[in-house]
Amino acid sequence: MKRQTVSTWHVVAYVLSLGAMYVSHAGLTSALTPAYSASGDVIFAGADVSMGGVLEYYQDVAYLCMFALTVGAFTDWAWLIFLAIPMFCIHLAWKYVIGPWLNTPSQSETMMQEVHEDDATKRRREKKERQAARREKFSTRRM
Repeated sequence: MKRQTVSTWHVVAYVLSLGAMYVSHAGLTSALTPAYSASGDVIFAGADVSMGGVLEYYQDVAYLCMFALTVGAFTDWAWLIFLAIPMFCIHLAWKYVIGPWLNTPSQSETMMQEVHEDDATKRRREKKERQAARREKFSTRRM
């Protein structure tokens, strides 16, 4: 008996990739379509893909879908390329939300650092602040 070459998971992956491809194509098309006035003048020439932002992500998803659909015809492992999308989302969440939230000192920690500053360190810090203010004051040219 032959093994079935197309399983349910293949069909599901194919349909999901086509859906993602459709969404990314629709987003790119709507953003890149120019708008005209009633007299035929161009109101909006359409966005530029090189501007970045959401258009860049739409383009990345479209390329991932094309790659997975093309290579998916030859191997079952091609669908793993879609794991790049959630991994990239986790990376962005860590970089812009979770990491800064974890590394921000609380108000009590900053107050404790100010309280534990000894006299010598405090004098050095104040001296550096005075020197910086003096340099700022005398470094500007008067006209």
